[in-house]
Amino acid sequence: MVTNQSALGTKRKQLQITVKRMASILDQGDEESIERHLTTLRTIISDVEKLRLAVEVEKIATEEDTSEWENVINGEITQADNCVRATNAWLNDNQKKQNV
Repeated sequence: MVTNQSALGTKRKQLQITVKRMASILDQGDEESIERHLTTLRTIISDVEKLRLAVEVEKIATEEDTSEWENVINGEITQADNCVRATNAWLNDNQKKQNV
């Protein structure tokens, strides 16, 4: 049985891998691939956030301190959010170039 904690660990690894892949996908310049990867990244961010909340509830129920743990995960989510913003900027710039 997969626990929320282990599912969160797996999704966090998937998030890190997906963020790292974005640079090489942007370098390829294929708008379809970039949009598909962006959708994937957004989905994973959402999954991580849902699992983070579930694990947080479990930790709070056992009166475990969550502050350091949350800081690490929030940092990973922030990094992914920055990747989303950068990718959106790339897509917007590419769209402007096509319209010129």
